[in-house]
Amino acid sequence: MSARPPRGARVPTAHSALTAKESDRAVDDFIELVAAVDGILQAQAAADAGYFAANCGRTVEAGEVPPIEAAFLAAYRWQYIHSGARHPHFGKVLTSRITESQSRRIQAALATLH
Repeated sequence: MSARPPRGARVPTAHSALTAKESDRAVDDFIELVAAVDGILQAQAAADAGYFAANCGRTVEAGEVPPIEAAFLAAYRWQYIHSGARHPHFGKVLTSRITESQSRRIQAALATLH
């Protein structure tokens, strides 16, 4: 069993050694990761909407499919992106490690995911 630092003690982290350029790159990586996850969610929402339309027990008109897909995508984005990105603890930790400019970049990227 490893010894834990006293409650409230500052523990050195990988972040504490980052230069400003490295920190900017880490923010870029985070934004790219969120975009990649969103791409996966878009593909999954399309597949699930198609499956639902084919198996729901009635004929689904072509015009009904986009709103069904949008509902799946909104649910998946909430579940896999927004629920974590908007979690108070995550926000507190993240904002303690980034600049205001970096925070605005992250918020702008998340704002595109409706």
